[in-house]
Amino acid sequence: MYKVVIIDDEQEQVEGIKNVIDWERYELAIAGTADNGVKGLELIERTLPEIAIVDIKMPLMSGLEMLEEVRKRGIKLQSIILSGYDDFYFAQKAITLQTSNYLLKPCRPEQILQSVLKAKNLIVEERRKSAVLKDYQDLIRENLPVLKEKFLTDLLKGNLSDQAAIEQKMVCYGLPFSALTSEYNVVLFSCHCWAAGEQPAPVKTEEYLLLAVMELVKQGLAPEHRCEVLYEREWVIAIIEIRDGACRQELPLQLEKIKQHIEQLYDLSITVGIGGPVSSLALIWRSYQQAATAVETGFFAGDQQIIMYDPQRATGHKYLYPFQEVKKVLLSLETGDEEAVQAAVEKFFQSLVLAGNPGKREIQQLSLTLVSNILQYCFDQNIDLERNGTDILQFFDRILQANTLQQLQEIIGLFLTGIVRQLAADRERNNIVQFAIDYIKENYQSNINLQTIAEQVNYSPSYLSFLFKQETGKNFVDYLNHYRIEQAKKLLRDTNAKNYEIAYQVGYQDEKYFYQIFKKYTGLTASQYRESFRLSKKNS
Repeated sequence: MYKVVIIDDEQEQVEGIKNVIDWERYELAIAGTADNGVKGLELIERTLPEIAIVDIKMPLMSGLEMLEEVRKRGIKLQSIILSGYDDFYFAQKAITLQTSNYLLKPCRPEQILQSVLKAKNLIVEERRKSAVLKDYQDLIRENLPVLKEKFLTDLLKGNLSDQAAIEQKMVCYGLPFSALTSEYNVVLFSCHCWAAGEQPAPVKTEEYLLLAVMELVKQGLAPEHRCEVLYEREWVIAIIEIRDGACRQELPLQLEKIKQHIEQLYDLSITVGIGGPVSSLALIWRSYQQAATAVETGFFAGDQQIIMYDPQRATGHKYLYPFQEVKKVLLSLETGDEEAVQAAVEKFFQSLVLAGNPGKREIQQLSLTLVSNILQYCFDQNIDLERNGTDILQFFDRILQANTLQQLQEIIGLFLTGIVRQLAADRERNNIVQFAIDYIKENYQSNINLQTIAEQVNYSPSYLSFLFKQETGKNFVDYLNHYRIEQAKKLLRDTNAKNYEIAYQVGYQDEKYFYQIFKKYTGLTASQYRESFRLSKKNS
């Protein structure tokens, strides 16, 4: 069973979450509840739950402060934030605390259940991957001592230049290279396991795959070449000894076979970059940098290729931000035309490439600037991106993890498509609510209710009520009563009609109910209101 705690100062909400959902059915158990952050922290330390449902605003210690303290104390759990604050700051803070979901109150039981099940699935998946990763970590500790790996990393970073010391450590760590070899190459295998429309894979989910790729690269190169293989970030790095011209000529074909073998076994996209030859391990850092530049070339040429270093592509340039193309992107959002949006994004990236093929980092920086302009547009237009499930920080991560220009274009294109669709949905909601308001103003004298208007717009009363509250901040009945009472106040001021007559004229069939509602909204009876108006008029 997975333990769940509920930390919320609204007792009715706590009891609802606790009792309405059949937790045991989903292998979940409520381990306890608390009504403030201090008690919540003590409860978490005592019960060590896997999942915590936490309200943001509580006495003594807020939900976010409590989760921050939980993290400081090294307690791992999945948290679900409940909040009445539709505010990007709170969502952003929740992300830094590794919150699995952020729900705005009021929440339906099924929303909370789905969030808890999502958190449970994350825990299950994390434990599974942790187990797999541990197996591979044990393997690497047995076969590649830490000191040997650090030595190879220092070589690649250019931190070692003493050839005699390098040769001494080669013997110490059992490296297979010959001291008489006249040539070395670095080959990078850039591995990606996500597509443009998916979420980027966190480092841990890729690490065990990189270890597997590393072993396959070793096996593929070992028959013909002396080599050492390690990994860093999403790269598998091979340092290869080139003994003669025949080995140099055969290398690209061998790399192609290795690449195809890896892609057949795993759902990975592989781009291979080959650095230029160097005469000693003390200079291997040059070949490493060249291989990285070759891989970056795949950002434009497309991934899943084998690319040799080309010095002509390594020159740097400065690029002007394409303001006109950005303006066209923002204008396309206003049209609401998805095809126009995609065309504008495509022209934005074409303008960058036509400017002289800037490097991958420059493209990413220019893209982030474009996104910043889009976010400012959304802010100015009061577009709530969280409402369509957009995670801004994760979206930025996806931009930085894109490994081709096409993927980057698709990521931003999908983001903009979501904005266009949200704008269309917002307009539809606004039109429906405005219709309801106009209907009230035109028909308040009749016996109308939520069902009456829902039938007019072909929506369920519950959904119309939700939209009405979301757009106006008032529920339907409050709005209708308030409007009727305002009309009644006008009649009390401007006519001599009897109170019961006014009640009927503004839509109340029960005069006693009218008197009750009138006093609720004005603090006075109808007669008191009329008399106070006459006195104030007389004294003025």
